[in-house]
Amino acid sequence: MSGLLHQLLCADPRAVEDCIAFVSEGDVVLLVDSGVHLLGSRNSILAAHARDGCKFRLFALASDVIARGLQCQAEQLSVTLVDDGQWLDHVCASQQVLSWK
Repeated sequence: MSGLLHQLLCADPRAVEDCIAFVSEGDVVLLVDSGVHLLGSRNSILAAHARDGCKFRLFALASDVIARGLQCQAEQLSVTLVDDGQWLDHVCASQQVLSWK
């Protein structure tokens, strides 16, 4: 079983900061719904992920990224895109799922 799955459902700076505050080593952060807009802006979740010694894995839901035309940004930032089945795999493999919005 892996760590926690943090589903970041929006681009609200408060939600992002709250999420970062609770992320631990081995956790997964998944950008979902309007949370994928974070790929198109400078923000703390991407900064935290880019730091040396990054402690969490960052993914984004492919259908949401594609619907918003953010594929190039996801590729440039080396964010792994997942489909619905892979999202479910992360949910099932996680100790707990936290949703931030």
